[in-house]
Amino acid sequence: MSEKIIVNGNEFEVLKPQGEFKLISVEDHAIHYQTPMGRKTANFFQNRKSGETYLSIEGKTYCVNDNRQRKSKRAGGKSDPLSIVAPMPGKVFKHLKAVGETVIDNETVSILEAMKMEHPLKAVKQLKISKINFNEGEQVKTGDVIVELEEISQ
Repeated sequence: MSEKIIVNGNEFEVLKPQGEFKLISVEDHAIHYQTPMGRKTANFFQNRKSGETYLSIEGKTYCVNDNRQRKSKRAGGKSDPLSIVAPMPGKVFKHLKAVGETVIDNETVSILEAMKMEHPLKAVKQLKISKINFNEGEQVKTGDVIVELEEISQ
């Protein structure tokens, strides 16, 4: 089951997870929802350079686009799954991996400190760290690429 929502003038189709789930509100950069585990928030942000829209939810960041953009991606374009981006403004608290190291799916690569909380930034699949763009302690803005990853050569 899905539901269409509009964020910053862009229409998105959101697939609802199975079980109890209630959409509470949609704001400029956030979706608030209720699950049996309590109230949660997912944050939206846009990469100013690429124009791609990202969704940060429960420590993972996903590249999402409106239907028009998705169609053009299928026509031969590719979104960049090889970047770990800041889901919100904050400070790079810690890097758990160094350039050249391999990460696995769902492994925390870096930790962002924002809103007096630590937010894990995770890899979406097995990749290798190719570049770290911000040092520990540096401030980042929403959408800044903190870590760049690359496919592992076989």
